[in-house]
Amino acid sequence: MDRQCRRVRVNIASCTGETLMATITGPGGDLTEFDRWAWNADAWRRFQHLRDLAGKQARREVPGITSRLVAWVPELQDRGMLHFHLVFEAGTLLERRWAERYCKYLRANAVHHGFGRQFKKGSWGRTHVGRYLSKYLSKSTELRTMWEAGHGTMPGRAFYVSRRLTDTTGCTIRRLRLTGRLWAAERITVPVGAWSDWSQYERAFGRPLNRAELLCLPGASERGPPGQLAPVVANDSARSQTTTQTGR
Repeated sequence: MDRQCRRVRVNIASCTGETLMATITGPGGDLTEFDRWAWNADAWRRFQHLRDLAGKQARREVPGITSRLVAWVPELQDRGMLHFHLVFEAGTLLERRWAERYCKYLRANAVHHGFGRQFKKGSWGRTHVGRYLSKYLSKSTELRTMWEAGHGTMPGRAFYVSRRLTDTTGCTIRRLRLTGRLWAAERITVPVGAWSDWSQYERAFGRPLNRAELLCLPGASERGPPGQLAPVVANDSARSQTTTQTGR
């Protein structure tokens, strides 16, 4: 969960255009605990189907524009119902129009797909959307419990960040895991700003970088990880050390 928060924050912060956040909520009414559980378990399928249809409608109305949906994350409300935040990025008028058509379809068809009547759409700007989402995720103990426990209610990809962003930043879940293992095995830290170079070099070489090559990356050092990354790295480092000791 900590890695997901960091991936969302770093990648959305890399957006060069303006961003927009929209939210679709679960159905209202007096629902039993079982009803809430059943709806949450099926919400992922409903959400995927609704996203697919909204994307098709946006492409139909604004042809020639690639998807402007750059991220989405779930939220578990106090009443126990899931809802979803979607983040769009646009740098041109046509890209804005694509995102607006997408949101228009969501608003018009959310209820038909089993979601609630409340649909919230913010305004375009350069606000810290990624920071807001990651801050929420890091404090959401209920969602963290659902994520860690699973219980068959969360799919493998419960959080989404556009490949277009991760290709630019190099900040992926795999890369975040590697930073922890790298610190555990080699006592090397590589700052986020160098992850893009890291991934590009590995693609070019067709192999992982060795210790000497890693230390040549901008900002790489043998010092400990920075404070905000320390919890993530510490967890992965502990797992790696445990695995090594078990193997012995």
